[in-house]
Amino acid sequence: MTDHEDLRAGLRQQAQDILGRLSPTEREALLIKNWMSHDARWFMAVAREYGMEVANRLNQIAAHEVGKAEAQ
Repeated sequence: MTDHEDLRAGLRQQAQDILGRLSPTEREALLIKNWMSHDARWFMAVAREYGMEVANRLNQIAAHEVGKAEAQ
């Protein structure tokens, strides 16, 4: 096992320990916060690379697809 793999295993265990101490409500709040952060970073990366118009269009398409999936 390389040092990098060993570090990842240790971090994974730390994350599991922390998550295990959170209540279901706290885990849900953390998941939402992380998803919102990821979504914002994705949007900004697309906007920087392809422009705001493309980022908005892709965001609308993604939101529409999420809505369809949630409706099923």
